[in-house]
Amino acid sequence: YPLLTKSITSGLLGGFGDILAQTFEMYMGKGSINDDGSRNNYLENNDGQRISGIVMEGMFLSGPIMHYSFDLLEELVPIEDQEEQPSIIMEDQVGQKLDVQVTTKWLAALFHVFADNFILGPIFVVTMMIMSALVEGRKDVLYEELKRDFFPTFRASVVSSLVFIPVQLIAFLILPVNLRLLYINIQDIIWNAVVSHMAHRSRLHDISKKSKATTTDG
Repeated sequence: YPLLTKSITSGLLGGFGDILAQTFEMYMGKGSINDDGSRNNYLENNDGQRISGIVMEGMFLSGPIMHYSFDLLEELVPIEDQEEQPSIIMEDQVGQKLDVQVTTKWLAALFHVFADNFILGPIFVVTMMIMSALVEGRKDVLYEELKRDFFPTFRASVVSSLVFIPVQLIAFLILPVNLRLLYINIQDIIWNAVVSHMAHRSRLHDISKKSKATTTDG
């Protein structure tokens, strides 16, 4: 699967994740607000500008970065064609001999999963916040939003990733490197929904305050 296909897939599935986030926000009464102060209704009035920002981030940033990062990880710490190493003998605290099988394939896959979630993960939180802010016309408050919202958003992204780690580990073990990004894109529908929701919480609050102020002034 070429880079273009992976990038487009990343963008479209990321946008779908944001649609889920907006639907959740509207269901919980925290969705986007019209100029007259009324709230939009579920899928009928999703914020297209917000969705566009997430799609663009997936197509131009996270998709290409994951494509090259997964290839680099496979080159540095290959999962494919790894064999189980011979047994090694270790002693426990009471001197008993322990026969330990070291499986390099599992260790390599575990390293890939760790790198994806804890090295690439925070990078993608930042790129999503930056790209969405630029597309939504919030570049003037971007620095303040990053200071205020990055760590809560990253914590939420880690929690959502932890749920999928066992499945991701198995997927990385059995899938060739060219198919891993497709799996991650599908898994990241939920991740994108969580991160987009967290990144937009304060923005929705700011919009709500402005709307109330405008209504009061009127």
